[in-house]
Amino acid sequence: VPTEHNTFSANLVWGNHVPNGFLVGRGIEVTGFGGHWNAIGLLADQLIDHRIYNTEDMDASLVREVKEVHRSDGFAIINHPFAECMCCEWAYSFHDYMDAIEVWNGPWRRHPKDQSNIRAVEKWDSLLREGRIFTATGGSDIHDPQFTVAEPLTRVLAEETSLNAIIRGMRAHHVYLTQQPAYEIEFFLCCDGETVGIGDWLRADAHEVRACVTTRGFP
Repeated sequence: VPTEHNTFSANLVWGNHVPNGFLVGRGIEVTGFGGHWNAIGLLADQLIDHRIYNTEDMDASLVREVKEVHRSDGFAIINHPFAECMCCEWAYSFHDYMDAIEVWNGPWRRHPKDQSNIRAVEKWDSLLREGRIFTATGGSDIHDPQFTVAEPLTRVLAEETSLNAIIRGMRAHHVYLTQQPAYEIEFFLCCDGETVGIGDWLRADAHEVRACVTTRGFP
């Protein structure tokens, strides 16, 4: 899903430059005064307004636009919540209207002291421990030629190759992140004859739980 800042113009030209069978989704990176967020799965002419109308309650303005995304069955992601660029760090609340948090943005470290991705993972983990479950995502966020498209990337365990199926998979937390497209992971938990995969729940009680991990394509 290509997401450009406050415009869907990039979505309109991709079709001329991709091979047959390559799925291109619709999305916008909404740039607000309180941070950036991705709206994906939009309708063809749907533009999300990034302007703030309620300066006393910035969250109210954000929620209004996120509700518009959800009305078209779209998906809302908090982008790079601790990024170092001006107005990039997330100043809104981490409220449950948002569907996901980007925990890996671009290279793991953009410079040796960069802690932005580490802080994002820690925030996502702390919310998880509170019982507030957000899907974790990654995005390459290309603003400079030395960075690489799809490093990192979000892998969605979807039922089929369609944008609606991908969003359903993301809502169900059937997602994991890898640094490169060639890397693949399978992860299962097993207990008392029941097996669940990434994003699903397993009632373990006091019984032994077995974890099974298979990796492919890694160096």
